Amino acid sequence: MTAPPCPTGALRGEAGVTLVEALIAMVVLTVGILGLFVLHNTALHSNATAYRFNVATLLAEDAMEYLLSLDFNPESQDAVIVPDGSVDDTSPADPLKPFSRSLPGESGILLNAMGSTDGDFGTPIYTRSYVTEYVDATDASRIALKVRVTFENPANGARQGVTVAQTRTLDTYSNN
Repeated sequence: MTAPPCPTGALRGEAGVTLVEALIAMVVLTVGILGLFVLHNTALHSNATAYRFNVATLLAEDAMEYLLSLDFNPESQDAVIVPDGSVDDTSPADPLKPFSRSLPGESGILLNAMGSTDGDFGTPIYTRSYVTEYVDATDASRIALKVRVTFENPANGARQGVTVAQTRTLDTYSNN
C-alpha cells in the first residue's frame, strides 16, 4: 500500500505551526499594537497643544479687536489708547515675558478658553497682556499694538504663547 499524496506545498510530516512560531507571531503582533498606542498618545497630546494655541490666538485677536475699537488721539481728552512709554522689552532669554499692561479687569488673573475666570467654562490657564508703542519716535500718528497671550502647558509644564501685532493710525475723524 502506498501513502496518499501530500497536499500542494506541504512537506511530509508537517501538520501545522509549532509553538515557537506561534509565540514569535504573537510578539511581533504585540510590538505592532504597542506602536499604535504610542502613536495614538502622541496624536492626543499634539491635538491638545494645538487646541491651546488656537484658544490663545483667539484670545489675542479678541483683545486686539477691543484695543482697535478704542479712541486713539493723544491730543484728545477722550483718548483711551495712548502710548505711555512702555516698550516691548522681550529678550531672547525670555521671549514670552508678559507685556507691561493688562486689559481692564484682567491684571494678574488667569483666563479660560472663553476669556472668563469662571472655572465652569474650563480651567483658567491663559494670561493676556498688551503694549502700545510709537512706530517711529518722530511720528506720533502711528502706534504699534502688541497683544500677548501665554499659558503653561499642562502636558510638559512649559510656558508657551502667541503674540499678535498690528499698526494703528491716529483717529482723524470727529465723533460729533
